[in-house]
Amino acid sequence: MYIRQVAHRDLEPLHGVDLHVFGELAYPYFALRQLIDVHYRHFLVADAGPDLPGLAPELLGYVLAAHAAQAPEAWLLNLGVRPDMRRRGYGRMLFERCLAGLRRDGAGLVRLTVEPGNHAAIRLYESAGFRIQDLQRDYYGPGEHRYCMSVSLDSLRPERHANTVEGR
Repeated sequence: MYIRQVAHRDLEPLHGVDLHVFGELAYPYFALRQLIDVHYRHFLVADAGPDLPGLAPELLGYVLAAHAAQAPEAWLLNLGVRPDMRRRGYGRMLFERCLAGLRRDGAGLVRLTVEPGNHAAIRLYESAGFRIQDLQRDYYGPGEHRYCMSVSLDSLRPERHANTVEGR
């Protein structure tokens, strides 16, 4: 398994993973294309095989983050792993690699939202130092509540998020 930056050739399989993981809340195809163009630096994918020319990627998951416009903070926008590939550490590897990149690029604070019933994701985020700040009702529309969580990257040891290796 390889963690790498997203590429345009990943768009179709990425859209499939996004639909499979997030269902009706998945990004439209065109929006994923724009997110690749704009947020390439903090848009990582977990690819099952080596990155070889001519081979279609088999994506296991992805993570997407973005810096805020005029603040030393960033938002983790999405973290998704195919259901058949969960509980193997891929989400944690993507997450930690993303946090390391955000820290390297000057983010001091990272925020995210998570569905209150997604206990596995909440445990992952809390294990990295994130804490629930509040509950935002109807964040994604009626009945789509989300916890808002944040962590100060300045309070974490740098090596905590730098140990994720590319490759196996």
